[in-house]
Amino acid sequence: MAVLEAAKTARPPAAPVAPATGPVWRAHRGAVVAGVIAVWVALWALLRNRFTLTLDTASTTDLHLRVNEIRDSIDAGRNSNPLFLYVFN
Repeated sequence: MAVLEAAKTARPPAAPVAPATGPVWRAHRGAVVAGVIAVWVALWALLRNRFTLTLDTASTTDLHLRVNEIRDSIDAGRNSNPLFLYVFN
């Protein structure tokens, strides 16, 4: 009995929504990359040698030390890793 009452009060299924018919504009990946590079170069030209942040050795955090350790380990294997020998170097 409760099932019949629930069926009576249930809403009918919603009609499917039609997709947009107009053209959808999307930026191409190349245009986005070119825009980012253009902004980067413009900011470099405007802010050259200004607002640079140098960290004292005492100011480095654990994150800085870990990144430096990763860089040092990659640099140490540069002459024995085939990827560096045949691709990058």
